[in-house]
Amino acid sequence: MITANPVSFVVLFFISQKGEKKMGMMQSELIEKGLKQAFIHEIEEENTRRSKKKKERLSRREIEDLM
Repeated sequence: MITANPVSFVVLFFISQKGEKKMGMMQSELIEKGLKQAFIHEIEEENTRRSKKKKERLSRREIEDLM
């Protein structure tokens, strides 16, 4: 006999971006409340980069033009 925790059991009726976002939000709420144990890949890592801006990179032709 298979038993499941009814709190962490979620049924998806449709698949769309909104549905996936809602599913993710619901799972994160369950994890925050301690009703569901997070898997390692579900734990988000903070972005530890110092600069949030992407560095501008010139093409080879642009570098040659500058010289």
